[in-house]
Amino acid sequence: MLFSGYLDSLTLEKSAYNGAIFEIYVATEMLKSFSNNGEDPRKHLYYYRDNNGKEIDLLILYDNVVYPIEIKKSANPKDDAIKNFEVVNKFGMQVGNGGVICMKQDIFPIDKNNNYIPVEYL
Repeated sequence: MLFSGYLDSLTLEKSAYNGAIFEIYVATEMLKSFSNNGEDPRKHLYYYRDNNGKEIDLLILYDNVVYPIEIKKSANPKDDAIKNFEVVNKFGMQVGNGGVICMKQDIFPIDKNNNYIPVEYL
């Protein structure tokens, strides 16, 4: 972990940046997945933030369907992690199931369209 300036995992865990580094890790894994499957990730992966401050960590666009993804470094993220997912309805595209990639052990439903997704499923 020296490349990030952290000498060990405990120091990183206690850092104010641990959540941001977790988000970068997840986004990088998604980039790698698309690239390794011969897909250009620039055509499929986006970050969203509007003028009202609503943001979604990752939008996956595939076959004209948008899938909203939030990334939380927690084993028990709150259900409000998906509070901004409704903004994708204004895109004029079909909306697929969304998810919160997190530290949970198993896939767990949030509601009928969204799930908590364990990071190790990447």
